[in-house]
Amino acid sequence: VRMYCNRYDELLKTIRPTKNKTENRRLLESIGMEGQSEIMASVAIKIKKLAEAGDISVLIHGESGTGKELAARALHDLSPRSK
Repeated sequence: VRMYCNRYDELLKTIRPTKNKTENRRLLESIGMEGQSEIMASVAIKIKKLAEAGDISVLIHGESGTGKELAARALHDLSPRSK
C-alpha cells in the first residue's frame, strides 16, 4: 500500500491545472468528458497521469451522479490495458 501511495503522490506532483477555459474544455473533450472549469481540468489531468502510469489500481468514489463511470471509462480507454 505504501508503494502505491508513494507512486500516486509522485504522479500528483506533476499536475498543473490551468485557468484557461478553452484549454480546459479541449483537455476534457480529449478524454471524453465535458466542462471547462479548473476543477474538472484537474480531474482530467489526474485521469491522464494515472492512465499513463500503467499497472496501478484506482478507487473512484463520490456521490451518485458525479461522473464516476465517465472517469472510469476515460481511465480505461487511456490506459495501456484498453486493448
